[in-house]
Amino acid sequence: MILGSQIKAGRILLKMTQAEFAKLTKTSVDTLKRIEKSEGDYKGSAELFLTFSQLWKKEESDLKTAKVNLGLS
Repeated sequence: MILGSQIKAGRILLKMTQAEFAKLTKTSVDTLKRIEKSEGDYKGSAELFLTFSQLWKKEESDLKTAKVNLGLS
């Protein structure tokens, strides 16, 4: 089960606004707001979490590349 607060935390970690994340996940901002306030499981949570996971992996990859380029790794 994925909670709305987990989706919100993930979105914040990715430094994305609700509008950006909603557009990326093909949902409305109003729906995303309801999801983030929800403490229960909801339809589509797995799809949102998968999108978050893919974005997080890209963010980690980008950070590693930046460190290598700066000679920090």
